[in-house]
Amino acid sequence: MSCGDVDEVHSQSLAADQSTLELKTAAKSMSSVVQLIHGVGVQNNLLALDATIEAARAGDDAPRGFAVSWQERSRTCPIR
Repeated sequence: MSCGDVDEVHSQSLAADQSTLELKTAAKSMSSVVQLIHGVGVQNNLLALDATIEAARAGDDAPRGFAVSWQERSRTCPIR
């Protein structure tokens, strides 16, 4: 292996290291987005459960139960 070959391998190794660092940064960013989406899903499930409970409590006046849940959702997660 000549000095030129060693230099080429070294250069490729440095480029691969840089690419790995960039992929690591991108993966961390994606992880944050996935956690956010998961949190929204959990919140949505809790609000759906709350709406079901409110509707059951309201009995024949079920729309009122959903209105209460919507007000709670609007208070905790305002639409922007």
